[in-house]
Amino acid sequence: MLKHTKLAFVVTSFLVLNVSRIFAQGSAVEHMSAIQEILEKSKGETFSYLKAITKDRSARKIENKRKNLVAQIKTEINQIGALKSYNGDNSLKEASIVYLNIQKITMDEDYEKIVNLEEIAEKSYDDLEMYLNLQEKVNEKLHEASDSFDVAYKAFADNYEITLIEGELDKKSKRIKKMGETLDYYHEAMLLQLKCAYQEKSIVEALDKGDVNTAEQGIGALKTIIDENLVKLDALQPYEGDFSLIGATRKLINFFKREAEDDFTKMLDYHIKKENFETVKKNFDAKSKSERDQEAIDEYNTAINDFNAAVKTFNEIVNRVNKERANQNNAWSDVANDFNQSHSK
Repeated sequence: MLKHTKLAFVVTSFLVLNVSRIFAQGSAVEHMSAIQEILEKSKGETFSYLKAITKDRSARKIENKRKNLVAQIKTEINQIGALKSYNGDNSLKEASIVYLNIQKITMDEDYEKIVNLEEIAEKSYDDLEMYLNLQEKVNEKLHEASDSFDVAYKAFADNYEITLIEGELDKKSKRIKKMGETLDYYHEAMLLQLKCAYQEKSIVEALDKGDVNTAEQGIGALKTIIDENLVKLDALQPYEGDFSLIGATRKLINFFKREAEDDFTKMLDYHIKKENFETVKKNFDAKSKSERDQEAIDEYNTAINDFNAAVKTFNEIVNRVNKERANQNNAWSDVANDFNQSHSK
């Protein structure tokens, strides 16, 4: 049911060296260019990794892509470490290595925690929020590292009177940035339906146990969540004019709404009639033959007829709802996959 990995990568938007200064400060420019060229190499692995995420989004299934990215980052650390300093100035080298080490730790140690939490996040919405909060903190760390590197990069240029101009991101950087933005939007729509799905799951579990009180409370909570999330969905703007994910999310939430307002009520009726039948049967069996008058027999027959009818209705509802749930989830996933593929180009 759950595919929810959110990985928003920071794309360092390197400033472009002003060619008019190259001849005046060639060695410093070459030093900056050499570092910039090395750091650009991991962009390909990042792109490959994000491309895999848009197709699957499961942290465990894209593990090899993550390992390739970490390996590339380690290679870049070694390559930058092997560079000579510029006139004894190691500031840019050191800033680059710090930046890469933070990326490596994030994608290695921190991401290992994310992978371990992925299975836990299947169990409850609270666990999912804990999982996503960790991802947010990891992403904040990447942003801070990128900002610190930018400061060091500009400071080095200023120190050697090198003029930098804001440059356009190259094609691959643009795609990486676009993929991250697309996944963020997907993630927002996904959470709206997942909160309903988690609550629905708890109701189904209560019904399976015959816990009528817990199921009734769960249905009330689901109705509240649905109302809140439909309001949030109404406020969600289409992504670049694309309403597809909003529409698919609305259909799925409306499925949960029909369950809460109709199907679950009928399922509860089955459990109520089952309890009534068991009580009537227990009382009937406790009577002697002489005590089983027509009234007792009629009560027993009514109870068993009601229960048999409820069993038939219950089974019909369960079969229909299970089929519809699978269809709705598959339809949402198909739309989400098309959405990510379409807007990650």
